[in-house]
Amino acid sequence: MPVMDASPHPDPPHSAERIVQATRDYYGLDQDRPDRLLHRAERSDPKFRLTLLSAYHHAHPGALSASRVHELDEARARLAAYAAVRDRLAQVVPGLSPVKGLAISACYPAPLLRHQGDLDLHVPDEAGLWRAAQALISDGWQHTDLAVRQVDHAPAHLLTFYRPHGDDLARPLYVELTDVAWLGDGRRSMPRRTLPATAAADGAAREGLPADDVVTSLLFLCLEGLERALGLRDAVDTWLLAVRLTAEDRALLTDLIDRLGLHDGYRRMVAAAGRAGLLADGGLLPGAPRPRRRRPTLRRPDIAVLNWLQWAGFYRGPSRLRSAVWERLSMRIDAPTAFRGGMWAFGIPAEALGDHARTPALGDTPPALQETAVLRGRRRLSTPLGDFLLVSGPRVPAGILDAA
Repeated sequence: MPVMDASPHPDPPHSAERIVQATRDYYGLDQDRPDRLLHRAERSDPKFRLTLLSAYHHAHPGALSASRVHELDEARARLAAYAAVRDRLAQVVPGLSPVKGLAISACYPAPLLRHQGDLDLHVPDEAGLWRAAQALISDGWQHTDLAVRQVDHAPAHLLTFYRPHGDDLARPLYVELTDVAWLGDGRRSMPRRTLPATAAADGAAREGLPADDVVTSLLFLCLEGLERALGLRDAVDTWLLAVRLTAEDRALLTDLIDRLGLHDGYRRMVAAAGRAGLLADGGLLPGAPRPRRRRPTLRRPDIAVLNWLQWAGFYRGPSRLRSAVWERLSMRIDAPTAFRGGMWAFGIPAEALGDHARTPALGDTPPALQETAVLRGRRRLSTPLGDFLLVSGPRVPAGILDAA
């Protein structure tokens, strides 16, 4: 299991027992009914199940059945597989780093485990993105999804890959690559190619992700708080990250929360950890800064409506009316319109639509040597992985090949 280098604080003492007690406090469970712990976690926060099992196994040795212990062993193997992928790609792309899942898992003291559904990796530039993508494909990974949106007046990419892991019924491994440091939801926290410049130890201003993975991970948790209801796993994440903050980290965290407009998400994150009784010691996290009054971003009404409809499809419950409206409108949105509106455009391999004529890359550069994606026409995106036709909704418009 990966371990974070040079943690400013040691692991919190008795962390396993603390997590078991936090589960009881969070859900108001009876001390004498441990059987209710797992049942409630599975029902309310399924991704917390693994952490609770590992904590209970450590706090009460011999209490778990052999099948549950085997489940913990399989989870450790999954984490080790993701760490191996990270290490392999870091050799191909200097500066590549994990964000969210694996970065947070590194803060979990052994033998605690954290559910790891996929591996999110940030690469510093687009050329590195395609090199990492080609390395995955050469290692037997299958490319499944491509999404593009405009960030800071340039295209930003999100690529998804998968590979089987274990037997036929086991959940595959998934890897997501992005060349954007900050994927906001486009409404409450706008995406950015880099985070605001911050002062490094030598006093020089630097942009990108903070060097400290703990601060970065807390910022992503704040963003999650804007997109969904936070649960017990988020509370434990917050606690295990917060105990590693230095005084300098707290000042940096406060500054970035303010500059990125994450005040509401930060308050929700702190509230979740407080509900579990994990911030009772006090002083682990700084107080939330007062929100500034910000000038609203002006958009054309039609673009604003389209942006909201796509966002609502990601983060809100199903709505037949909203889906029907979005499906009809999305058929008319080409890539330039989507980019102007800050919307996602999703790539369908051209070959899957019967288009087997590969468009030459810039200057007839062979695809294997191409380092950037190029939008040709209104829908065709030529990339080092092949040509994709961009759509904004769940259906492919009729005549898309003619309009590409």
